[in-house]
Amino acid sequence: MINCAQILAWSAWAPGLADRAAWLAALRTHGADFGLLSNEYAPLNAAEPKAPAVLVPPMLRRRLSPFGRAAAEAAAPLLAAAEDKNLPWVYASRWGDLQLAVDSLESVAAGGTVSPAAFSTSVHNAPPALLSIALGHTGNLTALAGGPFSLEAAFESAVGLLFEAPQVLLICADLKPPVQTNAAGVTHAVGLLLGRQHETADPNQWREVCAKGPCAALTTRPLSASETSDNRLDTLGGPSPALEVLAWLLGSDDRTFTHFDRHAAHIWAKTSRLEAETRHP
Repeated sequence: MINCAQILAWSAWAPGLADRAAWLAALRTHGADFGLLSNEYAPLNAAEPKAPAVLVPPMLRRRLSPFGRAAAEAAAPLLAAAEDKNLPWVYASRWGDLQLAVDSLESVAAGGTVSPAAFSTSVHNAPPALLSIALGHTGNLTALAGGPFSLEAAFESAVGLLFEAPQVLLICADLKPPVQTNAAGVTHAVGLLLGRQHETADPNQWREVCAKGPCAALTTRPLSASETSDNRLDTLGGPSPALEVLAWLLGSDDRTFTHFDRHAAHIWAKTSRLEAETRHP
């Protein structure tokens, strides 16, 4: 099945990468190793800075963990650019707020109790739910997890919602692995504002369409006998698959990019780069 959409805007947040200019500079520096940002921005056992999340009022912001604040920060510029403030949201994360769950389990193991407030914000859909409350959002909200390839699952879900709405907000976020795991990683959130793909045989109209942003497609097919699944399916931490896709969208001239799941290959395709200014001289 082929899922297609137009990328109208993008946003992302990670420690040390607070705006688009910083992300584009990081892409020029890291190139193909963009998904390994954890090596530079989040050394093991080091505290991460929190996203400001100014979109969320202070009373609710205090309930957001650093993970939730990252998701809110990535969503903010896309919500400002959206035509309908109640457009559907699709939120995806492999692990959700894993640190809160680990903290609660350690508290129980030590003979303590689980804070109701901490538990309520540790459930998978808590970050987008709190953000929707803060903004008075009344539209559709989907929260899902698709393993390391949660961005692919979110894109497929978003394309389905484009049959009902002209635009969809997609946010894919994951937390720096808990320190107990000793796994490398960085808290990050990637956001895309997606619109319906409008096809036309008129070259002038097509240029007008493409001026709004590149079109992206995702095809899923069975894994062939010569292909092997990604080892991140069985590990915690390491290069972020979502950041790999973002790097390909932003800075690669390759028209396709593939992630290998256990039984399927997720093949991305695009009409052009997402940001022309990332081209190398």
